[in-house]
Amino acid sequence: MPEGYNVKILPYFFNTLDLEKNADLLVKRASDEITESKSKDVWFSIFVKIYAFPNRFCSLRILLCKFASKLHVETGIP
Repeated sequence: MPEGYNVKILPYFFNTLDLEKNADLLVKRASDEITESKSKDVWFSIFVKIYAFPNRFCSLRILLCKFASKLHVETGIP
């Protein structure tokens, strides 16, 4: 974890592998976190895990991590 950054983890869960539907839902749910940040130095990381179960059932877990620099937020430097 980078020093001097605020970390926010956004967990998402889907029970289907419909890529377009999942991507649309993810963008709608995470758009505020992605677009609204007072910090100019923001990093994102993503982790995806698929659990396959019998009878074609699955569980799709996505973690979107947002790292925002504390320096720009605390000092107000643009």
